[in-house]
Amino acid sequence: MQRKIMIIYLSISMFLLTLTFCVKKGDIIEEIGFEVDATLLDEVYHFKGLSLSFQPPKGWTDITEYVVKRVDNGFEYDKESPSPTILKVFSSEDIEAICSLIDYTSIVDQHYSDDNLNTLLEDLSVGKNVLRTGTYTYHGFIFRQLTIRDEGIVNIKLLINRNDREQYFIINYHIDNKAYQDNLKAIESSIGSIKKNK
Repeated sequence: MQRKIMIIYLSISMFLLTLTFCVKKGDIIEEIGFEVDATLLDEVYHFKGLSLSFQPPKGWTDITEYVVKRVDNGFEYDKESPSPTILKVFSSEDIEAICSLIDYTSIVDQHYSDDNLNTLLEDLSVGKNVLRTGTYTYHGFIFRQLTIRDEGIVNIKLLINRNDREQYFIINYHIDNKAYQDNLKAIESSIGSIKKNK
């Protein structure tokens, strides 16, 4: 559990550049689809502030309250300054894996523009072995994806915003490299579960 909490700390606090890719408003972005296997998913969570719904992989437990307390106790920060808001954190008891959903709208509003928005993922990344980058649309959202491997952990980091609102959030999947391939379908189904709430 201690290592899982450290991953959350790193995702919020580390700012190390690793690569560059850029998409601006007006660019044509590919629409993709996900194969969603509902049997691999847990219950639906609705996020009214972001007007979306999301499902973690099946059996991943909600540990949000525990993580928020640890983060609040572990960091000193200016409460008046914009900061990320942890919405949900899920952890697998069977494998070393964690999924977090964090609202970055206030950070984007304060520090990023259309010209440098894609660097947010870079700024939050600590791994060096890039497996995949890409930008695509799905279910009315724009996804910017960075997948990296570092010290035996695979991190799928998705910066997502609705194409009709200035709202930005990041979904992180951290999973032990040994369990990655066996759980990739569940993670893909979880990503594919993201939908707009009307």
